[in-house]
Amino acid sequence: MLDPATLTAHLARLDRDGYTIVEGAFEAALADALLADLERLEEQLGEGPGKNPFEGYKTVRIYNLLARGKIYEQIPVHDAVLPIVEGVLIADASCPRCRRSRSALARRRSRFTRTTCSSRSPSRTRGAHAIIAG
Repeated sequence: MLDPATLTAHLARLDRDGYTIVEGAFEAALADALLADLERLEEQLGEGPGKNPFEGYKTVRIYNLLARGKIYEQIPVHDAVLPIVEGVLIADASCPRCRRSRSALARRRSRFTRTTCSSRSPSRTRGAHAIIAG
């Protein structure tokens, strides 16, 4: 579990930079299993480095990992990650525009959403990004 100061620092980095890195978040065995499955998906889906500036020319992106295997369901609820996820959701819940956006999408039965919160950072899209390093 994250101590309050560490949690606050992660949430501040998310707000400022759009991402945060939680070092040592997972046991080595889980990190190895995640990396092995990402390699499997990369090959199975024929994914390779991006072909445009947004995706990056050296970055391999595999979208919607939560729908691609049970192993990925462990990430957002892991003890080192869940407080950060909850912090983002609570921050978004306090923003009326985000609440409206989330309820409209919920009515359409969207499971995972990204919302833009203009009351916090005018041009930032709120979302969670995971960087898994072995």
